[in-house]
Amino acid sequence: MKHLFSFCLILLFFFAISCKGKQSKVTQEYVESIPGEPAYIDPGLAHDAVSVEVSVQLFEGLLEYDPKTQEPVPALATHYEISSDGKTYIFHLRKNGKWSNGDPVTAHDFVSSWRRVADPKTASQYAFVIYFIRNGEEINTGKVTDLTKLGVKAVDDYTLAVTLSKPTPFFPSILCFPTLRPVHQKTVETYGDQSTRPENIVSNGPFILTEWIPYKHLLMKPNPHYWDRKNVKLETVKFLPIDDQEMALKRFLNGEIHYVRDVPSLKVPMLEKNEEFVKAPQLANFFLLVNVNRPQFKDKRVRQALMMAIDRQKIVDVIHVGKVMSSFTPPGTAGYQPPEGLPFNPERAKALLAEAGFPEGKGFPKTMLSYETSGNSKTIMELLQNMWREHLGIHVELQNMDWKTLLKVRSVQDYDLARSRWIGDYVDPNTFLELGLSAHPHNQSKWVNPEYDSLISKASFTQNQKERYALFTQAEKLLLDEAPVLPIYTITIPTMISKKLEGFYPNLMDIHPLKGVSIKTESKRISRN
Repeated sequence: MKHLFSFCLILLFFFAISCKGKQSKVTQEYVESIPGEPAYIDPGLAHDAVSVEVSVQLFEGLLEYDPKTQEPVPALATHYEISSDGKTYIFHLRKNGKWSNGDPVTAHDFVSSWRRVADPKTASQYAFVIYFIRNGEEINTGKVTDLTKLGVKAVDDYTLAVTLSKPTPFFPSILCFPTLRPVHQKTVETYGDQSTRPENIVSNGPFILTEWIPYKHLLMKPNPHYWDRKNVKLETVKFLPIDDQEMALKRFLNGEIHYVRDVPSLKVPMLEKNEEFVKAPQLANFFLLVNVNRPQFKDKRVRQALMMAIDRQKIVDVIHVGKVMSSFTPPGTAGYQPPEGLPFNPERAKALLAEAGFPEGKGFPKTMLSYETSGNSKTIMELLQNMWREHLGIHVELQNMDWKTLLKVRSVQDYDLARSRWIGDYVDPNTFLELGLSAHPHNQSKWVNPEYDSLISKASFTQNQKERYALFTQAEKLLLDEAPVLPIYTITIPTMISKKLEGFYPNLMDIHPLKGVSIKTESKRISRN
């Protein structure tokens, strides 16, 4: 009996050891809510946050942002050299880069893709990123019709030469943006606007699109031909278009979703003690667009009155996210300190409106404020509506719509006032201030100011940072005084990030490549660092 008891103890000991060493098998399925359908997943056409978030999982460029540090790191390019004058880059492509159909990814793919972006017929809203490349702007604006004049050349299959229009120290960061990722030329030529349908798409990133049911989900699986397949841990990626914040949060708390950006503002105080709640800082601003071609907004005094009747602090206090900002450029962007904009001053706002011919708001034309259904927008728009009624005596009607519709009405200028935001494409003031250029495709207020254009142009050719920032300051003062845009706050996003995730980091660019993300096993610890 004694020997039997000892034998049983030994068996229990080894059983315990074996159990301790095991890690429970976890299904590597990642689920993320997005506020609406992506407008495009073609990287050359993607221009909104949803489209970018989806497309970066499918397509890869020469360089990628490190998800943790946001520094450009090698992707399809293993390394590169820069000429002494800072205008020529030579990129060396990895020879094991492949498309999802097995074709090699070559320098020729970048040449054809970048020419496509530059071609005005493509109508890429982010074609302006090609302006840094020689003849990019001239081709995109129709001044040069020969696409081969673009400053990009395939020296051989795996060597790409890029010539810039001027030295651009932040060019490596620009290369990380989706617009400069290649597309499979034959597929695009064969299927046109259907080239990104699951049955047609050929991509070169860590994942492939396997199913897209509009307003239900987008499904992705690992790309079997991806050069770094061994480091792709997720077996399935699922994006769920959910424009109801409450529903997205509920599904997160039920364990159905791993990442929710922009949770309901009224829930923030309750969620702040939750270990999965993160206020993620962004290189971004929240502002209103003013259609300066509408009769009531041609007079800058009306635009100034609207701005000075906005109590930004009250808005931030209600929504519990962001920081009050009167400038257009977020303070501290690459060390730049922007000038102060118009302050909250209801009495001055009322006087300006009267000077413009609308005393106490009398006779002010019917005006609509357009915004999208999801996010905190409804709360913010109602606050603005009440402030303008209280301080100016004008009634602005609210018009909500889905994300894709809002993008469209802004792009064709079919609005009076519209909610907008801008996430920096790279860490430099230029990424915000270039939006005010008369010919910029994202100048959706259609404000035109030759003096502003001249100052931004001079800054782009100025290498001395102090002098360059001084020019930016002059330009931004003009922008803020003319008020074609009404800045409200810099953005911090209240998010929920599942403690089950590893390799997922909040970041300034609000782009989350999922290549290095995995669902942790029970025995692993979480790290947010």
